Amino acid sequence: MQKTLTLWLLFISFIALNSSCKKDDAKKNKELLISGKWYYDYITNHRAGGTVNDCFNEAHYIEFKTDGKIAMVTFDRGREDHTLVNGTYTLSEDGKNLNIITDRSWTGTIHLIKDNYLRITLAPDNFYSYELVLAHKKANPNCQPAK
Repeated sequence: MQKTLTLWLLFISFIALNSSCKKDDAKKNKELLISGKWYYDYITNHRAGGTVNDCFNEAHYIEFKTDGKIAMVTFDRGREDHTLVNGTYTLSEDGKNLNIITDRSWTGTIHLIKDNYLRITLAPDNFYSYELVLAHKKANPNCQPAK
């Protein structure tokens, strides 16, 4: 009987620790996401199999604000002139999925987020998806693909 009780306590402890770690990760992801402007470093268009643009400057960024608003410089227009659009975003409870509404709807997945590194996939529809590598500081001054 005591062995069974011990196993149940271990199981319940494992579940409690596992769920609290996920909540901590989601909270940390949100804190990092809203920690300032994220500058484009490199973008890959998965539908076309190529680069949208690999030479960005300080005018090319996404900013996730604390109030759920977003400022995003568009990158998918196929033009040299990028446009700043404003909208809203929501982050899933697990801190990994984004829904963005600007001049169009975007769905996104956060693959990796650190202090100065954000890698996400954004899709405006079922036809295109873009992998974005962003940084708080310009991490790729020579405009080469991230390795």
